[in-house]
Amino acid sequence: IYSDNLCDSYDLDHGVLVVGYGVEDGVPYWLIKNSWGSDWGENGYIRILRNYNNLCGVATAASYPV
Repeated sequence: IYSDNLCDSYDLDHGVLVVGYGVEDGVPYWLIKNSWGSDWGENGYIRILRNYNNLCGVATAASYPV
C-alpha cells in the first residue's frame, strides 16, 4: 500500500480513477486505476493509503459522472 508522505495533496498533475477501497492488515486503502497500462503498478492499479491527510490528493479534485 503506497504511503509516501512526499506525494503532494494539492499540486496535482495527473488524473486517475478510484475504483474501490478496502482494508489490508488493518490498513485502509483506495484502489486506483491509472492510465499507464497494465505494466505499471499492480496490473495498472495502485493501492494508496486512505484516510491519511488526503494522501496524493485523492479527494482534492474528485469528480463523478452525472
